[in-house]
Amino acid sequence: MLSYRVDLFPEPVLQPLMRLQDRARPLPPRKTRGAVEAGLGRPLSDVFAAVSDIPVACGSIAIVCRAATYDAQAVAVKVVRPSIAGRIERDLASFRWIAGMVGRSRFARDLLVVETFDMIASMLSAQTDMVAQSRNLAAFRAMLPAHGRSSCRNPTTSR
Repeated sequence: MLSYRVDLFPEPVLQPLMRLQDRARPLPPRKTRGAVEAGLGRPLSDVFAAVSDIPVACGSIAIVCRAATYDAQAVAVKVVRPSIAGRIERDLASFRWIAGMVGRSRFARDLLVVETFDMIASMLSAQTDMVAQSRNLAAFRAMLPAHGRSSCRNPTTSR
């Protein structure tokens, strides 16, 4: 997410962040299945007829796999990497301390360093909340007809 913020960060900072997106490794299938089952609170076989072990997308925060429901509907399953939310929160706490120090410095007092960091931190934390993402997607889908876009393909979500 931060790698897209060309308005905030110089190119030497953005390049390593872009590589994190491009080179994220998939989880072992056992861990992917375990994370999905933990999120669902029940076995995969209760919800899906099939789930692919090969992700269609891998990011530093989440992985997306194809699946099929028992009524033969093709679906995507987005899986947050186990323990990533805790890591993000710990890292953000450290960076917030740094942002506070920089924000109090003489050369950065007028730059709103802490406020900018808090905005980015909030967006980053939201990336691990699949329930919030589901609500946001539903709200987006509900707005499409008002803008003449009722024919757009857009996914439905479930938990």
